[in-house]
Amino acid sequence: MMLFDLMEWFVTGDYGNYEFMDWQKAILVTIFLAVVMPYCFITDLSVLKYVGTAVSGVVITLCTVVVASCVASIHEDGAQGLPGGKYELPLVPADIATVVRLVPTICFCFTSLFTLFPIKKLFLSDWGEKVGLAKLRSAVIWSGALQTGIYTIIAVVASLTFGTNAGEKEHNQHHGNGNVLFNFPPSNYLVTGLCLALVVVIVLDYPLIQFTAVETVLNALPEADTEATYKAKGKKSLYGRLREYGRQITSLVFALAVIVTVVFVPRLDDLFGLCGSLGIAGFCYVVPGIVLARRSESRRGKIAGGAVAVLGLAILIASSAFIIMHVNDGDE
Repeated sequence: MMLFDLMEWFVTGDYGNYEFMDWQKAILVTIFLAVVMPYCFITDLSVLKYVGTAVSGVVITLCTVVVASCVASIHEDGAQGLPGGKYELPLVPADIATVVRLVPTICFCFTSLFTLFPIKKLFLSDWGEKVGLAKLRSAVIWSGALQTGIYTIIAVVASLTFGTNAGEKEHNQHHGNGNVLFNFPPSNYLVTGLCLALVVVIVLDYPLIQFTAVETVLNALPEADTEATYKAKGKKSLYGRLREYGRQITSLVFALAVIVTVVFVPRLDDLFGLCGSLGIAGFCYVVPGIVLARRSESRRGKIAGGAVAVLGLAILIASSAFIIMHVNDGDE
């Protein structure tokens, strides 16, 4: 969505009046997926480590610039989200449906957890089990704290600066869709340039994000022909031949799902919500909760694990339902 607005501003020169058609969005997304698709077929995640560094660098830089811009705005015009300002500071959401629909967006903030287990393999292979696990534990704690801190600071500062207008900036046919970056005009070239860089690194980050999902699918599929079966038949079965290209086929299926989602889920907040409710809620809540409930030796651990799993299921089922209804309702 941000990409289309950037193109509209720099290419068509008609920001706010031109709207990309669904087929145009599909073509653009297909082109970008085609560029990164070869990297989706690799089996060694360490090849993409520089991509992760680039993503982190751009995100942290953009967040710093946004916070600095908000602080400067507060210093100049005052906190518009506080009483007496131009906007209100929403302390309580309007209704429970909105809360349930937006909770998965918080889950989406921690998309990086998807690569935890592949990264664990890299740590263990490079430093051994004892040292690797210690380094991994430290990396998870520091990265989690940094990520949570950045999102918290952005939410507080943006709310104080823009109040209820944070992420709700409208310009003719355009709506912020919950993205506070839309509160900065395209003429703010520092933020706009970083937004363009963000689009680039997000495209490059796609192979990293989908790596774990592909691995999960491949591990769930039954193995192909055994050596004895292969020798008895003299040739591989159709499934055996397809299984050899399982990574490529799965990656292409995921890419198709991305294209369909971009076309049929136009609002950014709904898109983040669906990713959070359908994928991340299960990965971050349901699965760990079940593991804790089954493996914990204490009764307290089992209860805690069960509670986490139930919370994840509630997010997955209830939030997905409300998001789908919101998508069907359009912009209402």
